[in-house]
Amino acid sequence: MKNLFCDNKDIRNEADVESLFVDRILNTLQYPDDKVRRKTSISEITIGKGSKKEKYKPDYVLLDSSNTPIIVLDAKSPDETPEDYIHQVSSYALYLNRKYSDKNPVLYTVLTNGNKFVVYPWDSEQPVFYLLFEDFIDGNEKFLELRSNLSYSAFNQVAATEHIF
Repeated sequence: MKNLFCDNKDIRNEADVESLFVDRILNTLQYPDDKVRRKTSISEITIGKGSKKEKYKPDYVLLDSSNTPIIVLDAKSPDETPEDYIHQVSSYALYLNRKYSDKNPVLYTVLTNGNKFVVYPWDSEQPVFYLLFEDFIDGNEKFLELRSNLSYSAFNQVAATEHIF
């Protein structure tokens, strides 16, 4: 099966999810290259899950026009269940939000394995968007809603009107 970005038979591992799926979605959402931080330029933190601790850094942190982090996104292998890793992205969002005393700039966390694309408010386990691979086609209502809410320009409009009211 093929969607706007790739054929799902070509997504075999996490690197494929990143390059064939996520990078192309970010391009469609019109994130400029300088507003996408990739794993190599992201700080690693120690997070806890129960009594265990692990080192973690997401695959992407997306920035708004003022270079403030707004989305933490992590790609997983197609054989992993994205929902099992919400503790990682939400812990990283908390880490970033703690750096700001007056606001929580990270609004969303995203997990994907190429087959599922799940968007959460940074502090919730209830997804606000849940798309399957086949939803990423022209005219699909879920995809249109995702684009209107998570595109780079959507966050610029919020930032531009924030201090008016």
